[in-house]
Amino acid sequence: MDVSSLKRWLECRGLKTGGNKSDLVQRCKDAVKAGKLEEIDITIDGGKWCDLKAAKTKKDPSPLYRQIPENFNYGHIYHYLLESVVMVSENGKTEDTDLSHLTSKPLTKGQQYVKSGSVSEIMDNERNHHYFIKAKVAASMRNEERIVQVTLSCLSGAVRDTSCTCPGSALGSCNHVAAVLLTLDKHCKEFEHDLIACTSKQCEWGKGQKNQKNPGQITDASYTSYKPKLLKLTEFDPRPTDLRKASDVNMNSFSNNLKYDYVSTGKTSMWHTLIKYTYADYEISPERRGILKSQAWDFFTNIKQECCLSEKDVFMIPKTESQSESIEWKASRWFRITASTAKKANTLGNLLKSPPTDASLRKFQAYISSTVWNLSSFMYTSPDM
Repeated sequence: MDVSSLKRWLECRGLKTGGNKSDLVQRCKDAVKAGKLEEIDITIDGGKWCDLKAAKTKKDPSPLYRQIPENFNYGHIYHYLLESVVMVSENGKTEDTDLSHLTSKPLTKGQQYVKSGSVSEIMDNERNHHYFIKAKVAASMRNEERIVQVTLSCLSGAVRDTSCTCPGSALGSCNHVAAVLLTLDKHCKEFEHDLIACTSKQCEWGKGQKNQKNPGQITDASYTSYKPKLLKLTEFDPRPTDLRKASDVNMNSFSNNLKYDYVSTGKTSMWHTLIKYTYADYEISPERRGILKSQAWDFFTNIKQECCLSEKDVFMIPKTESQSESIEWKASRWFRITASTAKKANTLGNLLKSPPTDASLRKFQAYISSTVWNLSSFMYTSPDM
């Protein structure tokens, strides 16, 4: 052998391939003496030789079994061994509809023969639309072999006739016959000679289309096969065309009326939380700004004169004897800091002296809304929240 062949021989057995020819020859002799002649590394060449060997063993073990009827399956075995046995009663009458004698013993014993490898020397042949099998089954209690013969129909795959040399084969359904039939069924399942039942196949009907479905409102749903109407029922407005849209002026007036009704009756309405004031964009000229500032100072001066307001001294507001029902008392007190809110106002004032944060501004806005404008968070809660 040349050097390349020696290296290949050593490589296949997982041994070192370095050195000259004499070293390689000596290493091969040592491997043979160590009993590594048949030890082939399965990972050699990426394991392709192991895959080829496995593929060969997966094929039919012998030239036999190549004419097995396509319709042969486990159901024919069960029917022949159990259901087709005819029972003879005491009066001599035969009944083939009595299933009280059914037992799984032949199938259980036959399966044990198959697992233990007791079935051997199987031979087959086909003639006149019949498939014949002859095999040997080792006896369980003695060192003997039973000769089993089976006849199958090539058209239906049913078991037509069986025979065995054992004493218990008077009805042709002994354990040795079951072992041969189960061996044949095992071969059909392993090498895909058996037809797959419909119930064993993957369901291919009733699945539906795999479309991406995004849940949403029924009013926003659209269907390709549906022709929508020009106007949806949910958007229908029975009013005249000129009254279907409300102007900003009317909406603002409606909001004002709701607030006036709240002041006069004391009953709150959720409409003023849904309807907001809308103003059109406009610009104020410098002259107009001066006029508005002058009017604001005049209004403040009139309030001071009417209430005898002093910037430093404590004063008594006239006509406040019945304060709970006095409109003048409420009009004069709503923008003031009272004793009940003085501590809270002082705390907010200290917070606003430093650079304001989002938290301090939210507290300030909440204080103004609840104290000055008498608006609580409950009044801004709508039924949809």
